[in-house]
Amino acid sequence: MSSGGCTRLSLTKLTVILPFLTSVNISQVLFCRLSVEQRELYRAYLASKDVEAILAGDRNALAGIDVLRKICNHPDLLQVQCM
Repeated sequence: MSSGGCTRLSLTKLTVILPFLTSVNISQVLFCRLSVEQRELYRAYLASKDVEAILAGDRNALAGIDVLRKICNHPDLLQVQCM
């Protein structure tokens, strides 16, 4: 293989790898108090049968964490079921 072929191969690898090396992810985490509505939803969820099932090992804990995350981010993210 000629030296030109090696250079071309190296450049091809570099163009494939470079975006992964240079991508910059900037995250910003803000801490703020929950609103009264969020606090009520949070407490109601902690007292729910879903949490009882999680604690009993009958449900996946990640599902519960996801619900709590949605409550904290914005209550409108929840799909509330009519009782």
